[in-house]
Amino acid sequence: MKSLHQFCKAIRAGLSQMNTLWHEDRGEFALNTVIGIAIGLIVAAFVLIPSIQDFATMVMTDMDNWWTNAVGSQIFPN
Repeated sequence: MKSLHQFCKAIRAGLSQMNTLWHEDRGEFALNTVIGIAIGLIVAAFVLIPSIQDFATMVMTDMDNWWTNAVGSQIFPN
């Protein structure tokens, strides 16, 4: 029970320190930077995911053709 109390005390101290940092000028800049990076990653995901899906489809089609035409016909002829 004592360790749980110490853990909660440490969490409260950490949150208090984070709150203090976020309300300082430097902390606000850091928070704005983190939010900006998160927004950039979300937008990039919406742009990149369809492109990655098309790329993966193309790669799988080319590998299937390569296996059927090159490897499959030479190593495992009918």
